[in-house]
Amino acid sequence: MSDDLLLDGQPFDRRTARDHGVSGEQLRKLLAAGLVRHVLHDVYADARAQDDLAFRARCLRLKLPAGAALSRLTAAWLFGIELTLLTPPDGPMPVECTVPRGREPISRAGVRSYVAPLDTDGDLVVVAGLPCTSPVRTAVDLLRWLPPHEGLAIVDAMAARGLVLAQGLPLAVERFAGTPGVAQARYLASIVEPLTESPGESWTRLRLVDAGFPRPEAQIAVPDAVSRWHYRLDMGWRRRRLAVEYDGEEFHRAPHQQLHDERRREDLRSRFRWTVLGFAKGEVLGKSMLLEWTVGGLLGMEPRITRRRW
Repeated sequence: MSDDLLLDGQPFDRRTARDHGVSGEQLRKLLAAGLVRHVLHDVYADARAQDDLAFRARCLRLKLPAGAALSRLTAAWLFGIELTLLTPPDGPMPVECTVPRGREPISRAGVRSYVAPLDTDGDLVVVAGLPCTSPVRTAVDLLRWLPPHEGLAIVDAMAARGLVLAQGLPLAVERFAGTPGVAQARYLASIVEPLTESPGESWTRLRLVDAGFPRPEAQIAVPDAVSRWHYRLDMGWRRRRLAVEYDGEEFHRAPHQQLHDERRREDLRSRFRWTVLGFAKGEVLGKSMLLEWTVGGLLGMEPRITRRRW
């Protein structure tokens, strides 16, 4: 491929590709070679195209039905939240949209349509020229309808970016009192943490709170935040000098990274008397209760659950 971006970097569908002389077979080869990325259902783009708000909006314009508002995961994506860890492995993200009550949901390939009340005074915003549920409404919908660990991770990320205020979410959830998913949303809204730095930290905190342990403090500085140099711990209980960290695969998998973790945690133990426990993705998202029993033993508390709920 030349230095020129395919179709000038603009997103396109298969029909547009054919109109520009790119056959289905050529498109498959470009995808396999990593030169084109599959953004949405039947929406493609040169892999070098900049992934920014304008680009995402151009992709969505190819799929958003008239009279519908982008919502749920798609709205979060348009707001700039990365969904890489939550993307289904069998294909690109579908476009989720909502239409007001009284209308039929839209049936279209690659589109998931919902019918729900939309208060135009507070529920809808326009982002890059596209109708979209507001950040707060999007957060409430995600907390209600997604699996708990996924909803919390995305709303934590929204709070971290300043899209929503964590302290305002419980009240926003109450607007939907008595409707499906509200009990889950109430629970999750109460533990949203804007200091969260990764989905793994969200998942870990949820497991700890599910187990009945006190909500851990996030991003603890040791010895303290005003020191010229200090460690930073994902979460923990300062009075107990006990911390729990999520060891993500990107930064903790290689042998040299694991050795660094061991030395760091030994230094925290020997110099600052902190016990730091690290758990990997398989332990956090798996069925084992090792996390709960290990932490509970050090806290002097028995987990209130005997198996993971999500």
